[in-house]
Amino acid sequence: MGNFSGHHAFLCRLHLERIDQLKAAIAGLSARIEEEMRPFAHQLELLETIPGVGRITAEVIIAETGGDMTRSAPPDTSPPGPESAPATTNPPGRAEPARLVVCLSFE
Repeated sequence: MGNFSGHHAFLCRLHLERIDQLKAAIAGLSARIEEEMRPFAHQLELLETIPGVGRITAEVIIAETGGDMTRSAPPDTSPPGPESAPATTNPPGRAEPARLVVCLSFE
C-alpha cells in the first residue's frame, strides 16, 4: 500500500490552511461586491433578464460601465447590414468569433 508520514500530514495541513485563507478572502470580496452593487439593484435585475447573463456577469457589466448605460446606441439603432461589413482576411474554413452587440438603456 502506501505510507502517509508526518511530512505528508504537514503538507496536507498547509494546503488545507491555504484553502481556508482563500475561502475567507473570497467571502470578504463577495461581501464587498454585494455592498458596492446595492445602489445598482434595479440595473442588475434588468441585466439578468438578458439570456445568458447571470448575477456575476451583470456585476461585471455594472463594474465596467459604472451603471451608465446611456452611452450605448439607442434601442432603435440597428447594426449595419452585411453590405457594409469589412472584408475578412481569414483563410477559408476559419471564421472569426461571433460578436454580440447589446444595446442597453435603463431609462
